[in-house]
Amino acid sequence: MTLSKRISAWLDFSSGSRVAAVLAALLAGVLIAGFGGVRGAGLAIGLLGAILLIVRPRLSFYLLVISVPIQDIITVPLGVIDTTITQITFTGTIVAWLLWRLANNRQTTIVTPITFGFLVFLWCISASLLTTHSLPDSLAEISRWVVTFLVYVLATNLIRTRQQMGILIGCLLAGGAFEAVLGVAQAFTLAGPLAFLANTGLLRAYGTIGAPNSYAGYIDHSLPLATTLGIYWLITWWQRQSVIIRAQQLTVMRPPSFWDTQRRMMMRAGLIGALLIIAALLMLTAVILSESRGAWVGLTFGSLGMVIALGRRAIAPLVALGIVVLVTFGAYQANALPEALVQRAQSITDNVRIFDPRGLVPNPDNFSIIERMAQWYAAWGMFQSNPILGVGIGNYSHVYNLFNVEGWPYSQGHAHNYYLHISAEAGLVGLLGYLTLLGIALREATRAVRRTRNNGYYQAIAIGSLGVLLTLMGHNFFENLHVLNMGVHLSSVLALFYLVRILPPNDAIAEAAAPVEAECNPGWGFSAAEVAKTERE
Repeated sequence: MTLSKRISAWLDFSSGSRVAAVLAALLAGVLIAGFGGVRGAGLAIGLLGAILLIVRPRLSFYLLVISVPIQDIITVPLGVIDTTITQITFTGTIVAWLLWRLANNRQTTIVTPITFGFLVFLWCISASLLTTHSLPDSLAEISRWVVTFLVYVLATNLIRTRQQMGILIGCLLAGGAFEAVLGVAQAFTLAGPLAFLANTGLLRAYGTIGAPNSYAGYIDHSLPLATTLGIYWLITWWQRQSVIIRAQQLTVMRPPSFWDTQRRMMMRAGLIGALLIIAALLMLTAVILSESRGAWVGLTFGSLGMVIALGRRAIAPLVALGIVVLVTFGAYQANALPEALVQRAQSITDNVRIFDPRGLVPNPDNFSIIERMAQWYAAWGMFQSNPILGVGIGNYSHVYNLFNVEGWPYSQGHAHNYYLHISAEAGLVGLLGYLTLLGIALREATRAVRRTRNNGYYQAIAIGSLGVLLTLMGHNFFENLHVLNMGVHLSSVLALFYLVRILPPNDAIAEAAAPVEAECNPGWGFSAAEVAKTERE
């Protein structure tokens, strides 16, 4: 295939799309001529970029995932409101996908059990509109969950091959690695607010997220997946190396090109594995430096879940985990661990101990513990005021002053426990809807792990994604991680449970029967083979 045909195939241009592209190019020239200079060039680039995203909506989706950690850095003022790059990219992705759907009216939308879980949850929290104290706040919170739901729909409908899934995972891990490098640098250079200065003499890592706890929660969405994939690729590298050595010892007759290919594949597996393990170690370091106890608990919960998912293969990880525990305990007994880190870990039990915060005088050592309990008490009061439907979804801060503990007049925006938070805002109905969504997600995770037993790569993805989900569930006992558009990452991870079960293990299987995409493309965004595959489903 010539270079021009490869480019055309990659862009998925149909005859109609080509006409649109030519018109867009002409219009871009008019914009440059009319406005001139940088402004005209900017408008032209924006227009051409929009056309590119329409003909290739997956690109927009990848950009959406990457945009989450930099959403507050790149903003566009629209009137009195600053719109983040994540909001703009999400809107562009939805528009591009809907345009493609209009051009392909025979295309069916993929619906999974998790899709129904989202719909049940949205219905449950919408019921609290009957008791809301602030309708705008409720609609804003519902809209955030609608975005999370639509991102899941986009992920399950736009990703169609193993390669595309790999790119999506790469975007997820790139964001986590970027934040990890930034957070570690902040901790050691003391670049940040003095309020984040820890007893260790280092700064608590906070990245671009702006808060150590939420920052660690963002990295939680990537760390388990980076770990399982890194281990998979290193095992693959070791196995390929062993096969080559044994074959050469047995003097197996193969052409030189065969051995060259095997060595390239071995080196590729080793390089990918090494990079992923380095990224995972950086992420783990960043989470430790964030000193987020909720993240530590969540990762412990997620790690145990991943080990259990391995079944009989869990012996080696359990041995490794036991060694780590023994080494850590020995370092603790020898007073080799930083005192501030030990105190932080020991205080975890104080965070789960329920006590009455009224009348207690906070000091630097117990301030966060008492503050957290004060938020819990306020949320519990909201729940008691209306156990069925709550005070209204998104209304925690709006009604906080009606239920706050004396001496704690300021809301933190959430109850430091999402299960209690959703109960306060949406009552038992909302909590039931949320637990239903989590239950369905866990069921799909279990199915994904079982269905991928014969494919190591897909199994690593399934177990790593399960680890992300369990880590999130554990961390949410101390935090609210459904903020700052982190739902984009959560929905992408949840989509992996479906993708690893339906995508062919090798893209060559799907591409073997596909004609040149540039010559027979039914519409925007997908090739004829992709559309036919979806219609068969």
